[in-house]
Amino acid sequence: MEKFWEVHDYFTSKKVSKKPNPCLVTRAAYLDVLVMLSTHLGKFQKQGMQLFGFWEEMNGVISDSELVSGIPYSSAIPGLIQYLQSITKLVISVLPVTAGPDIQSSSSPVAKKIAKPSLSIVHLLHCEFHEVRLLALEAILLWLKQINSKQVAEGGGGVLCLLIDLEGTLLTMALKEKNLQCFCKVLEILYNMDLRNVLPKTECSIKMNPNELLTWSLNTVDISNSTEIQSIALKFASKLVIHLLQNHQQISEVVLKKWVQLIVYFCGDEQQTEMLLAAAEVLKSVTTFLLVNEKLILGLSDTLAVWKCVVLLLQNEDLVVRDAAAEVIQVAQSEKKISKGTVLVSYYISLLCQRTLENLQLA
Repeated sequence: MEKFWEVHDYFTSKKVSKKPNPCLVTRAAYLDVLVMLSTHLGKFQKQGMQLFGFWEEMNGVISDSELVSGIPYSSAIPGLIQYLQSITKLVISVLPVTAGPDIQSSSSPVAKKIAKPSLSIVHLLHCEFHEVRLLALEAILLWLKQINSKQVAEGGGGVLCLLIDLEGTLLTMALKEKNLQCFCKVLEILYNMDLRNVLPKTECSIKMNPNELLTWSLNTVDISNSTEIQSIALKFASKLVIHLLQNHQQISEVVLKKWVQLIVYFCGDEQQTEMLLAAAEVLKSVTTFLLVNEKLILGLSDTLAVWKCVVLLLQNEDLVVRDAAAEVIQVAQSEKKISKGTVLVSYYISLLCQRTLENLQLA
């Protein structure tokens, strides 16, 4: 720890990461070192009481940056993008700590000052530079996945706080974002979010009801030239379909047929692996509610079409795709109600099991 403070004192005393230094490349390099220090110390939040001074210093560096005061340069200035990315990474490394319970609940005057940072994650999402927005979106996605997978340990309340009330901002970004990388990340975040928190925000944020959001998602799959965007848009749309049907909200037959047609399209022989895996993930997610449901919610024809997609994926020459499709069978077989299911479903399960065994023998 003594060595850490020597490094800390050197970099903060040099002030090279702060605004007065005219060389953006130099400032970015020193900021990267501060990011490493901040990230390392952020993992030991129980020591936060001893490190208020450090977090206050980091907030000072952030407050003095152009992200707060405004960016008077054009993107053509050498080192600007590198500098903006570095200062953004510092903000992202500091925010979970300053939003955490140790600092938020402290009565220390320094802690109270740290608890109100000059930049929030929403500020980063509104930045005119897509490089900044992309880093913020990647951080949100990482935090969200950590929470969903229970990786956020006790005391990780800072991350939870940072994700509160972001749904409206992200929905607005989904409709307005022009950068394809950022747009794809927004869709991925929305896909990983709890729709019970997302859908109530659609009316006020983007003037859409849930069914209109579903139609927009399907249209995104249709018009995009990016397989990555198509894949995540289909997964998001499929999650919407299941959520709406499970909550007894009506979806028009036209929209459901378009959704099925897109799944069939994704399972075509010439499709890229990414799209085939996305289709397999979608099929797995809808199996319990749609494919082994005695009511045949999609109707006979469309249910057959979706089961045929599973068969096609099981016959794919790529082992990764076959393995992903086999998981659909595992889900279907795990459902107790399958023994009471229709003859149609029973027939297809038997066929799919046979295909799986054949493919395993060939692999």
